[in-house]
Amino acid sequence: METLARLKQQRADQGRCRTHPRTPAVFVLLLFIALVGGCGRGDGAQTTSASAATTEKALLVPQVQAAAGIVIDRATGTVLWQKDAHSRRPPASLTKVMAAIVVLERIKNLDSWCTVPRAVAAPEIKVVIGLRPGQRITVREALRATLIKSANDTTVTLAHRVAGSETAFVRLMNRKARTLGMRDTHFVNSRGMPATGQYSTAADLALLGQYAMSNASFRNFCRQKSATIRWPGHSARVVSKNRLLNYSWGNGIKTGSTTVSGRCLLGSGKYELRPLILVTLQQPTRNAEEHDAVALFRWADAQYERRHIVDGGDLVTIMSVANGGELRVVAAATLSRVVRSAAKVSVALELPATPLAETPPLGTKLGRVTYSADGQKLGSVNLLADGLVDSSPSPLPSELAVQPRSGRGTVAAVQ
Repeated sequence: METLARLKQQRADQGRCRTHPRTPAVFVLLLFIALVGGCGRGDGAQTTSASAATTEKALLVPQVQAAAGIVIDRATGTVLWQKDAHSRRPPASLTKVMAAIVVLERIKNLDSWCTVPRAVAAPEIKVVIGLRPGQRITVREALRATLIKSANDTTVTLAHRVAGSETAFVRLMNRKARTLGMRDTHFVNSRGMPATGQYSTAADLALLGQYAMSNASFRNFCRQKSATIRWPGHSARVVSKNRLLNYSWGNGIKTGSTTVSGRCLLGSGKYELRPLILVTLQQPTRNAEEHDAVALFRWADAQYERRHIVDGGDLVTIMSVANGGELRVVAAATLSRVVRSAAKVSVALELPATPLAETPPLGTKLGRVTYSADGQKLGSVNLLADGLVDSSPSPLPSELAVQPRSGRGTVAAVQ
């Protein structure tokens, strides 16, 4: 358990790290070099040794061949890297991610049937599994073919099943894009074929990928490397071109390619610590796409660390008591979380208004402390009474200097 004496000792130790003003300048320089690994690292006590080992690697941002791209934290949406991420470009078959989401949100029974429309026989409908007008296929099988092979005949079939025509279906896609805040995205067809007015951005596509991966059915489809698609009297073997699925940590999402768009990737994976979303647009080759994606996942993951937030028994704050005393308030449990290394952890206290009428017994639950970073809640820990302070405490370290204020039962302090 952390005591006030320990806090004072910490301040004394910090004081010993300062050089004496009478020390010769050369000696001061040598002493500084010797101590920079000691005193200078005091503020990083919460950083794990594993994250320290990756610091140098984390600073080397990969040189990416893609014309545009972005990497975000899948949970928080925090942007970790971007390159021309807001320029409008043809999205190719990444368009089908939006098509699949519209289908999944409008058809709940994935084993219901679709009737293949005459539109699949049009000359521009290329990359197909071989559907013929009038045949039937389930929504589930059509979605698998759409997301794994990027089949256009199944995409058009799904569009007709949902909205009666591809044109009407595209209106639903654009409406969903606006709902998601994809301000620089507009669809003309559901397949991603080059067309005037069909565009998106790396930033918008990352937002779409983040949203899509929140859908359990979508996650199941997009992580499949290959499958056999079946419909009455027929079958077709399909294989994904997404090379991230060759890695144990890769779990999606979609590739695309046209002569206009170049190679495009909307990727998802959890390299080690955090699930991430990646977009690269207009890559010259699939090899370059794979190389850049893997390098970016490694680099982005190295931006995170497992941080020790608080220990059970750690002093969190001090509350005043009506008799003039001061009550120590400590954490009831330990909390560790993976957070971005540069993220600032905020603290919100929920405690009774002070001064307390009387000193509560040792171990009495007084409230809770909640820790957050990057707009996401890391966790909450109960706060317990730990007895009166024997004497006036020395100033608390900045990370603990959160004092409750008088109010109506709840205090929320954020740093």
